[in-house]
Amino acid sequence: MSTAAEFVNLDEFQEAVAAVRNDASDTSYVIVGHVDNDPARVQVVKTGDNVEEIAENMDSSQVS
Repeated sequence: MSTAAEFVNLDEFQEAVAAVRNDASDTSYVIVGHVDNDPARVQVVKTGDNVEEIAENMDSSQVS
């Protein structure tokens, strides 16, 4: 079984990914999560520059 998901704000996600890929940007990661535990809706939860912050921003019930 597969699940299709849509971003509630696709532009925000695309900007976050572009920042991660841009060598001139300090952004090193983007975390995406489900909206209200709905597997069909996702959003950017956090972007950042310190990868050591990733674990503290993860919701273990939503990791995949």
